[in-house]
Amino acid sequence: IETISGITKGYPFFIQQLCKIVYQNTDKVLIEKADVESCIEEFLTTLDEGFFKSRYERCAESDKKFIFEMWRVAVYNFECCT
Repeated sequence: IETISGITKGYPFFIQQLCKIVYQNTDKVLIEKADVESCIEEFLTTLDEGFFKSRYERCAESDKKFIFEMWRVAVYNFECCT
């Protein structure tokens, strides 16, 4: 539960999506941390192709420009500070 909460930051929809993917990919009665960790890539892909994509597509052009500027600044700060 701590791993799921950490990955999703407690966001209810993200919890639901991650748990759905873990459930679909696990045949065991007891789900372990490794089971959750093995599903992270699929979870992130699912969010990118569905959740985030649909929201981005509904953005105005000015919002899209703002999003890319936020990303650019984040990349710059990451490269400068690491």
